[in-house]
Amino acid sequence: MKALDVVKKMLTPKHVACASIAAIALSMVNLYGTNACLSDMVSKKDAQIAKLQKDLKNVKAAKEIVKTKVRYVPALHAELSSNERLRLPTGVRNNNLGNIKELENGDKFVGQIGVDKEGFVIFSDRIFSLRAAGLVALNYQHRHNIQTVRKFVERYTKTDRAEYTAYMCSVLKVKPDDKVDFSARLPEVIKCLVTFEVGHKWQAMVPKQLYNVSARLAKYDHRRNG
Repeated sequence: MKALDVVKKMLTPKHVACASIAAIALSMVNLYGTNACLSDMVSKKDAQIAKLQKDLKNVKAAKEIVKTKVRYVPALHAELSSNERLRLPTGVRNNNLGNIKELENGDKFVGQIGVDKEGFVIFSDRIFSLRAAGLVALNYQHRHNIQTVRKFVERYTKTDRAEYTAYMCSVLKVKPDDKVDFSARLPEVIKCLVTFEVGHKWQAMVPKQLYNVSARLAKYDHRRNG
């Protein structure tokens, strides 16, 4: 299956105006190539989604849609002075909505363009930070056998652990030591991390569908990389 076909299946005509969804789909095209086999990322339900508008015939046309309609967080930065940017939350300023730290082994996340002085990754686009947050959660569960919110938070942050744990538990409707399948609830987990890290105001700027798509992309990459 061509990557462009995945783009078509991920977007309904209803969501064409939601260019952030188109943007992550196109990021997949750029990341995996136009002929990459991504069929396992498309669920049976997705396969039934109506085709995108007729003019979405190739990657060039899709990019033009993104160019004219997308409203990224970076676009907000462009209109701000250097001092105003410094007052933004760290996660927003770095396009790192989950405040993901750099990897200890030196590897880089897809979309990573730098690291700030505190060790937080700087992404070229917030899309990649959502995917990274999903990968972190999947690694916690499958590589480190973390199955509770308490253990998750202990590994994810060194500060505000009590508050963080209470918030995650309230969102996921579990107790701190209840067993949680983070993989099955990945969109919720990513959204929860973003909300706590950068606040409701900035989290609200991320379309709901983007969490779902980012979770699928993270799962695909996790399976691909073992």
